[in-house]
Amino acid sequence: MKKIFVAILVTVSLLACEKNKLATKNEINPGDNARVKIGYFTAWRANLGVQLKVDTVRISNLFNYAVAYPGGGFNTLGNNYADYLSVSSKPDTKITVSVPYLNTSTDSLVVFTGIFDLEEGKRQTLMLTDTVPNVVGTVVVDETPSPPATKAKFKFFNGIPNVGVNLDIYAGTVKLASDIAYTKVSDYVELTITPGASLTFAAVKTGLAPGGANTVASYPTTGMQNGRTYTILTRGFAGLVSPDPRRMMVSLVPTY
Repeated sequence: MKKIFVAILVTVSLLACEKNKLATKNEINPGDNARVKIGYFTAWRANLGVQLKVDTVRISNLFNYAVAYPGGGFNTLGNNYADYLSVSSKPDTKITVSVPYLNTSTDSLVVFTGIFDLEEGKRQTLMLTDTVPNVVGTVVVDETPSPPATKAKFKFFNGIPNVGVNLDIYAGTVKLASDIAYTKVSDYVELTITPGASLTFAAVKTGLAPGGANTVASYPTTGMQNGRTYTILTRGFAGLVSPDPRRMMVSLVPTY
């Protein structure tokens, strides 16, 4: 890490990519900036509202577990848009997520802080997993060529720290990824989505058949669209059961 830091103006704006019937995409060109979102999937019992800072400057409202901020996803808080923040791309960018003192931007409890090199023009999600004080930050690059209009594109991120085994991910009966370790991400896979039909995404212990104790978490949805890209992720902790919100779950985050 560098010992001397040069102050650089951080320019932040919201990049919206909204869904419509034709799955077209309306975006703001970030220029030299990086597109960044925070996958706030660190589950802790208090679940207080947190703020996001880039190089000590607060750039968010308060948000809670579990959400990809800005935007959201399926089986998360927030909406279902592929939103990103536009942040100046440079080496050694400090990103902090913290609980502020009431009605201030001053840090009361730092949930996570880390130094990252943000890539110019690329979509990237900083996935936060595990819990205080052991939160892990993993940068997942979301940039990829768009799928054809007749298919959706998926990758899988394993965010469960204590399940004890690697995971496979299924969409219905189709295996999308195999043997993904904690904090690792799979390659992209294309899949044709039947509009309006329910599709269940299931995380399964690697090498075992789906079902029963082999399936650690699953999520059915009718919200997927062809022409889009998504990150499927597992989150939470093994050993917890409903209604504990920290239990193992599957979520999906739109990324384009």
